[in-house]
Amino acid sequence: PLDTIIVDFDSQFGDVGSVLNINPTHTLEDAFTEDGVHSSLIVKGLLNSFQDNLLVLAGSESPAALEKITSSQESQLLKQLSAEYTYVVVDTGSGLTDETLAALEIATDVLFVTTMDISAGKALRRAIDLLDRIALLPRNRHLVVNMVEAGTGLEVEDISRAMRMPVDAAVPRSVEIA
Repeated sequence: PLDTIIVDFDSQFGDVGSVLNINPTHTLEDAFTEDGVHSSLIVKGLLNSFQDNLLVLAGSESPAALEKITSSQESQLLKQLSAEYTYVVVDTGSGLTDETLAALEIATDVLFVTTMDISAGKALRRAIDLLDRIALLPRNRHLVVNMVEAGTGLEVEDISRAMRMPVDAAVPRSVEIA
């Protein structure tokens, strides 16, 4: 409890706060100064609590809010949080944004999430290949296939082969989950 923090680094559509039903009073953009990152004590004051055991640094409401933040500041924040908490989970947007690259630079594990769509699988495979070429992926890689539905043409094993890694979890399509 309170040793895990989720940082919403999806600058375009950050939704960790809304998914967890948190109405944050402070967001990611508040963690930064004009030329750096606030001290650990100030950043701790910006965190939101979820069910009294998980801490959340929610994404900003404005997609433009992080435009003035540099990758080096983002990396600095993640390093600072990593020194304070056992687990720092970073939720990034799809694609290879500056925030995603900053998170990957210091990541120990990466969790890829894809769906059963051929286009989603192709895009993820291309991203993995690129990140491997520039040596930006950690050794610990995990794959989750979301919205799995039998009879759609692709099977989980097809996704595993295409990604060249085992599928660690398959989440079935479900009205309850949605």
